[in-house]
Amino acid sequence: MGLREEKKQRTREQIAMAAYDLFVAHGFEAVRVVDVARQAGVSEATLFNYFPTKEDLVLGDLGSYVDSMVAAVRDRAAGQTLVEAFAAYVDRRDGLLPDSGERLATISGMIARSPTLLARERQLYDEYADVLAGLVARETKAKAADPRPHLVAYALVGLHRTLVNTVRTQLLAGRSPTTASRAARRQLATALPLLTSAFADYLAQSDGRER
Repeated sequence: MGLREEKKQRTREQIAMAAYDLFVAHGFEAVRVVDVARQAGVSEATLFNYFPTKEDLVLGDLGSYVDSMVAAVRDRAAGQTLVEAFAAYVDRRDGLLPDSGERLATISGMIARSPTLLARERQLYDEYADVLAGLVARETKAKAADPRPHLVAYALVGLHRTLVNTVRTQLLAGRSPTTASRAARRQLATALPLLTSAFADYLAQSDGRER
């Protein structure tokens, strides 16, 4: 990473930390973007360069998470199915718990209490499903009217949302991140055979994807 990139990364982290501190102290809804910018020592314009919406100050990492998950599926090893690659990514140490400890529980509570954040999260998941559906469509050479790529994508995203909600529920009930993660992974192990069998024949077409 060059000096320019390092500076941008530090600025992003500085803004995110300021936002987190203010949201924890006063609540997400009560804090204005200008308050975050002032706390971080940047202009509002600079803040919006890094975080296009106020909600992204909390959920911005979800976009990066989605990008890396789609890349993991797209660039999976030969012989690994799309569903297997998806499951392997989710099952990673940071697949369900991108943060840890008290911060993770705090952010989970913040999201659960905010209709605005929940709405933005749903929007991000829909965008995520569309990107994943596009990947499936390309790999299977599906026609535009074929509903199956979106069916596969929404099934996978639905599973992911279920696992995230399980982690969130566990944390809000006072369970540890380790316990929450184990509960979600048990659900993944239960659901995976169903998804694999449901889409095996259709996704076999993606074995011939271009590299």
